[in-house]
Amino acid sequence: MKLYLHHMKIEKFLSQNPSFQIVVAGNEIFQKVSEGLAVYELGMMEALVLVSIFFEKDKIARPTQIKESFGIPKANVSHCVRSLEKKKLLKRAIHEGDARGYVLSLTLKGMNTSTSVITYFDKLQGRIERKCDEKSLNSFFRTLSDISLLHRN
Repeated sequence: MKLYLHHMKIEKFLSQNPSFQIVVAGNEIFQKVSEGLAVYELGMMEALVLVSIFFEKDKIARPTQIKESFGIPKANVSHCVRSLEKKKLLKRAIHEGDARGYVLSLTLKGMNTSTSVITYFDKLQGRIERKCDEKSLNSFFRTLSDISLLHRN
C-alpha cells in the first residue's frame, strides 16, 4: 500500500488567520529556543526566571513579581522555582518584611548559568535585529498587541 503525503485542508484556513499563524510560529520558535536551552538543562520558563532575577537590582525577586511579569499562573511559578532549586540554581528565603512570603535569589551556579543564558538570548536577538530594523519590530509588536487584545474580549 502506497502512502501519499498531502496537505491537510485546514492548512489554507490556518495560513489566512493571523491568530493561528502566531500560534504556529510561536510553537516553532519555542521548539528551537528550547533546543538551544537544553544545553543548559533548562526549559524556557526556567531560563526566563533566572535571567529576570539576574537583572534585578539586588539580584532578588518575589514569586509574585515573576507571576505578574510573565503573566503565568502561580502554580507554574512554584513548579519552576522547585525545579531551579533542585538544580541548585536559586534559593529561597523568608521575606524580611513579610514572613508569609519569600524571596528568590541566585546561587553562584545560578549566576553563572544566567550569564550563559543571557549570551544565548543576545545571540538570538542579534539574529533578529540583523534581519529586521527597529521600525519593523515596533510595528510587529504593536500588531501582536492589537491581536492579543482582540482575544481578551
